[in-house]
Amino acid sequence: MYCVMRNYKDLEVWKSSVELAEIVYRLSEGFPWRERPELIDQLRVSVSSVGAHIALAAASSDTDESNHHMETADRSLGATGTLLLLAVHLRLADEDQVDDILNRAERLSRMLAGLTDSLPGEP
Repeated sequence: MYCVMRNYKDLEVWKSSVELAEIVYRLSEGFPWRERPELIDQLRVSVSSVGAHIALAAASSDTDESNHHMETADRSLGATGTLLLLAVHLRLADEDQVDDILNRAERLSRMLAGLTDSLPGEP
């Protein structure tokens, strides 16, 4: 089915994903160098892929493809949360700071769900 979204840069959900990525990047700057490339790189890839998949969903003219990218963005949020919790368990990140980030991620997940629900369905 044909789907048209606005320019991804106009979407609040995309803007929120970029803000989240910036926060996570700044947090990971404080991690010890020995955590590269494993945890830091995985964390940065997962959080940056959220916005990338939102942009891909917005660029698609196919509803199924847009849904796929939105679901992938949400899964990337889950991966980001898991990696952040691992950082807390390894005492690389402050639990309160990570809780704040996880709350932002949860709000972003709800925004993704809302946008996905607003896409045209099957006839």
